[in-house]
Amino acid sequence: MASDVSVDVLVVGGGLGGVSAALAAASLGVSVMLVESSNWLGGQLTAQGVCTPDEDALNGQAVVESYGATASYLDLKHRIREWYRTNTTLSSIGQAMPLLNIGRCWVNMGFAVEPAVAMQILTQMLSEMGVTPIFNATVSGPGVAGRLVTSLTVVESDGSSTVVTPKFVLDATETGDLLPLLQVPYVIGAEAANDTSEAGAPPVAHPEWVQPVTYPFAVIHRPAGENYTIDPPANYDQIKADQNFTLVDGAIKGMFTGGAPFWTYRRVIDRTLFNDARYGYDVATINVGANDYRGGIFPDDQNPGNNTAVLHSARQVSLAYLYWLQTEAPRDDGVNASGWPELMPAPHFFNTADGVSPAPYIRESRRILPITRVVQQNIDAQTNPGPRATLFADSCGIGNYVMDVHAGANGGPELQASTKPYQIPTGALIPQVCDNLLAAGKCLGVTHITNGAYRLHPQEWNVGESAGILAAFCIHNNNTPAQILAGPMLYQYQNQLLNRGIPLFWWSDVMTNPNWRHIQMVGVHGAFGGEDASLAFRPNDPFPDADKPIIEQRIGKAIQWPAGALTRSQAAQVVASQMQWVQ
Repeated sequence: MASDVSVDVLVVGGGLGGVSAALAAASLGVSVMLVESSNWLGGQLTAQGVCTPDEDALNGQAVVESYGATASYLDLKHRIREWYRTNTTLSSIGQAMPLLNIGRCWVNMGFAVEPAVAMQILTQMLSEMGVTPIFNATVSGPGVAGRLVTSLTVVESDGSSTVVTPKFVLDATETGDLLPLLQVPYVIGAEAANDTSEAGAPPVAHPEWVQPVTYPFAVIHRPAGENYTIDPPANYDQIKADQNFTLVDGAIKGMFTGGAPFWTYRRVIDRTLFNDARYGYDVATINVGANDYRGGIFPDDQNPGNNTAVLHSARQVSLAYLYWLQTEAPRDDGVNASGWPELMPAPHFFNTADGVSPAPYIRESRRILPITRVVQQNIDAQTNPGPRATLFADSCGIGNYVMDVHAGANGGPELQASTKPYQIPTGALIPQVCDNLLAAGKCLGVTHITNGAYRLHPQEWNVGESAGILAAFCIHNNNTPAQILAGPMLYQYQNQLLNRGIPLFWWSDVMTNPNWRHIQMVGVHGAFGGEDASLAFRPNDPFPDADKPIIEQRIGKAIQWPAGALTRSQAAQVVASQMQWVQ
């Protein structure tokens, strides 16, 4: 029997974007309903098996921990580290790591968590904000009137249904599932060059060029001589030929040797960090080019009947790759044999019978046609000569990762392009045609190419968090998101973001400065632009009188400067206050 309920914010999708959106919206006092189609929270961090997060790095240094992520994302990582310090017995090596990386994995400077632990902590964070997720639920509908979503029906696993009347709907699904449901225009695959003017775009659009999905799997490294070889899939030989199985992947050349070993790439448990019987063996998740599925795309909107078969085949590829690792992969430990039969599947890791992740890692989603679309030339290092990417005055966050486009089925080519530290424009969260729907995850307004830089863990979290704040801000002020993008309302929204600890501009040396908000806003709005080749603001340096007319010219307004000497931090406070950028 159906029931009816009204809610301020309906978040659909319990991945990183969905969780952060729900937390942010609830923090501003609006009612939140979070709906997830599986029994997992955390998306790519948990059920999708990328539990060694892909994170921002700059010049070989991890910047997420210091100035490259939101405060709540850092809080999540802190809670994870504290869970291991409190609930396990660490060795002296583990105890000595200030930024504990329980796997000592080397992907993107290194951080790891067991999926169940991350799920537990995300659940606790939601509980603290009074949000109880609805699991194993589907969303149907829609009720749409003009530019508004008026209702959606949530069907739970027991068959009960609820007609939800939301003020705002946030799409945090992994593949932008609400866009076709709500008939909101979207794109998937590669856009044409004459549409985006991107150097890496093809001459014509290719909606079938969708990045591959991957089913990561967890294996335990048991002692040599033990044998845990699985049965191969029935079509193993064909899969091996199609996938071109190898250990080599970029810097990876061997299982345990070389500066970038296969085993430690995404190792989740390094046994040497523990004095705990539960962690007596190394555990790694396998997510490399060899088990990227190349036989089809997901989602396939042109042939939706293929979707189930594609996911089944992609899972078989990972099982085939495990068999290949156990029986045919070259050894580099002096043993005169092929294969590593001592690699034992870890069913406990994902609570699956075979140790394969319960959901595929989704790299590419359907994407809204937004008010502001991020294209390659906005963030490409080749087209942005300064220390940062294109300035977006409506910034709602930051990120920095290469444009990492994996080769897929149907001829979709690989692309790797370096970026400059970039922003997330608020306009990329807002569809052109709907006033109460926001992108809160991978469906934001990026392209096939720039998606490769915006799909990572901290960016997805930031997108969801900023969308949650935007929805609550619009509700409190009775505005549409598009109305927020200009003038004082934008500044007020950005102050809400800054109050929550969301950086809007890339400064490397101001996170603990008392004038942090002012310094952020003078960067976002172009008063101080980073006058040298670094990302540093140098807050304690003197602010010379000669810079005053330069600042005034940039902002188009005379500033009433106080008498006496100023530091750059004090000058930023003067400018941001008089421009009413900080309130």
